[in-house]
This record gives sequence, C-alpha cells and structure tokens, in this order.
Amino acid sequence: MIHLLRVLIPTLATACSLTAETRLTKGDDGWRMLVDAKPFYVKGFTWSCTPVGMKYDYDLFAEDERVIRAVLERDLGRMKTAGANTLRHVAPPRWMKHIHETYGMHFIANDYCGRYGLEIDGQYVEKTNYEDPRTRELIKDRWRKLATEYRSIPGMIAHALGNENNYGLEWESAEAENMPKDERHRAKARHLYSLFNEVALEVKKIDPDHPVGIVNGDLQYLDLIAELCPDIDFLAINAYRGRNFSDLFDRVAKELGKPVILMETGCDAFNAVTGKEDQRLQAEVIHQNWIDLYRNTAGNGGAGNCLGGVVFQWADEWWKRGQNHGLEVHDTEGSWHHPAYPDAAAPQNMNEEWFGVCSIDREAVDGVHRIHPRQSYFALRDLWQINPYSHGAKQINGLKLDRKAIAEKAKAAGSPD
Repeated sequence: MIHLLRVLIPTLATACSLTAETRLTKGDDGWRMLVDAKPFYVKGFTWSCTPVGMKYDYDLFAEDERVIRAVLERDLGRMKTAGANTLRHVAPPRWMKHIHETYGMHFIANDYCGRYGLEIDGQYVEKTNYEDPRTRELIKDRWRKLATEYRSIPGMIAHALGNENNYGLEWESAEAENMPKDERHRAKARHLYSLFNEVALEVKKIDPDHPVGIVNGDLQYLDLIAELCPDIDFLAINAYRGRNFSDLFDRVAKELGKPVILMETGCDAFNAVTGKEDQRLQAEVIHQNWIDLYRNTAGNGGAGNCLGGVVFQWADEWWKRGQNHGLEVHDTEGSWHHPAYPDAAAPQNMNEEWFGVCSIDREAVDGVHRIHPRQSYFALRDLWQINPYSHGAKQINGLKLDRKAIAEKAKAAGSPD
C-alpha cells in the first residue's frame, strides 16, 4: 500500500514501567509468539484516526485532551470489543500507557526509515539515499532513540523497521546509474537491506526483550533479505493478494526461515465495477484473508510461520487520493489496478479512500466525527474470538462467513449497504 506522508514521531518522555518480554519460538509444528511466556497472536489494525478535511500530517495527540479521550473511546473501545489486541502505532508514552491499561492494546513500534523522505541538516530530502553514510547514521540514531524510549512502554511487543521501502528506491546513485536499467534498483536494495540489518543490531543492543523485524512490500528482494538481514527476528509484510496469500508463507519458510507478521492486508469497500460501496465484497475478502492466516499458523497444516496480522485499516481516510487537496471529498477514483480482487474488471479497482472497516461521517460533533462499523468489522469480530493456536486445521477450514448476520449488525450500527 502506497502512503505519501511524513511521519513525525512525538517527543518522548521517560518510559513509565517495564513492559512484557516477547519471545519468538520455533517448535516441531511451527513458530509462536510468547508475551510473558504466554502465546500471543497478533490481531491488529493500522489505526487511522484522521478527521475528514485533514491529511497525512494530522496529529491526534496535539488536540485538546477532551478530543483525544473521545476519539480513543470511539475507536479503541470498538477495537477491544472486536477482539483486537495490537496497534501498528506509536504515540506519546503517557497515551500508550493509557491505551494499554484501558483497552488492552499492545504496540508494534514502527518508524518508516526514510520511506517518504528524510530531514537532513534542516532540509527535507524527498528521495532517501540509503547508500549515503550520513543518511544511514541518521536513521540508526533515530532508532537508537526510539528503542531507548519505547522499550519500557507497557504493551510494547515488537519493533518494525520501515514501510515497504523496497517500493521507493528512487534516489540517484553513482554506482547504480551506470548499471543496466533492470539492475539499478536491485543494487540500491542491497544498501537498503544492509542498513536494515545494522539498525536491527542497534535496536537489539538497546532492547533485547522485543523482537525486531522489517516491513517489506510483499516478497520483493526476498533473496537479498535472506542474504543481508540475518539478524532480524521476523519478516513483516504488506501484502495485497486478493482472497488468499498463495505461496507467501511457504516461500518465506523455505527461503528465509523466519516467522511472518502481515503488517498490512485488507480490501477496500468500494466496488469499482458497480460504482458503489460494497461492504459484502470487502467482508468476504477480509474473512478469507484471515482464514488463510490461521491456516498458516503453527499446528494448522500450513507453513506454520504466521504470527498474526494487522488489517489495513481502521477507518476511511479521505485525503489519500488527493493527498493535499480534495480533503473533504470521499473520492471514488481508483488508485491502481489489482487483478486478484473481485472487482478487477474495472481499469482501476483499488480505492485507497475506502479501506476502512469503518466509514466516517462528513460532519464532526464537538470536534469528533462519528464512525460506523462495516460488515467487515463484524466478520473480524467473529473470527477474532478464535485462538488459532488451539483451534485446529479442520475447524479453521470449516469457518464460514455468516453474511446475513454481519449485514444486519452493520445496518444496526448505522452503516447500511
């Protein structure tokens, strides 16, 4: 998923108290995540809380405390009810502690490592050059600070480096530009992945209690990851492959030998063929995605390396198509074409402003927009009551989507299809 934004990590205060220890263990039937020695399966969201009319640089935690608390209850209260346990998100430590203690959410701390540009010596550089020694040191130093500050935040379970940086290897390089065109990005990728391994080692020195992974765009450069990132603990993947993930888990098992967290996956709720919102289509794809995740969890007959996933995303974001304009328009123009999704007959069938499992109202009341859970929310709520480590392959393969029930629940929640 392509996001054009600059992530601004808030200034962090001293951490509050010791958080849980996370371990990744491999048994005869596959990999498991243990948090304080108890099995933990990631069921999470990328938490999108940008109001209509705002864009990528919106910061909820710069708002009045009344607004912050109202949004937390609006969003995290519903997430908790759905059975979610993880956010791919960082916030000021005070609020992370509050979110964990009030709503039971854990955190995968994530910084984009220059994916959308980097500020160097007071100047914003749009295309990050991972070959440049100064750039490499700035990214490592940023993670040293983040690991130091976040290692003791209650609810922390892992660190994730980057966000599909392999899709953004656009800088000019004296080395790469002299190579054949189809080899240039691969040469640049070597610098990227060697940096990731150096960052992982730095983070693990500071915080040995939480595993470190990288967030890759699907399986591109998997061979380079295997060669250049021996010290990562898991591979986090942003993957959009339609109803299932085909060979993704098997390939990682065979070619990398590390566990997997799906750090982004999902389906938009707009049908580009009919030109209308299609909650049922979205719910069906997301349901089938999670059946595939469960199948590839330890003991369920698949690759045995899936530690869970993060749904993209919590609520619609109306800025995605225009980025800096049209912020109050819920755009229905597709951003790209993907043949694996049910509305693939349309030229551009992936609608970035419609990926939320909740829709959002245009108007705000007292500074807060209402949201409405879609059918996909209720499909996840049903699936997330299940512990895939103990459910069994036969039961998982027998899980069916109750289309009528989730449609009725979504309608009652104010989100008619």
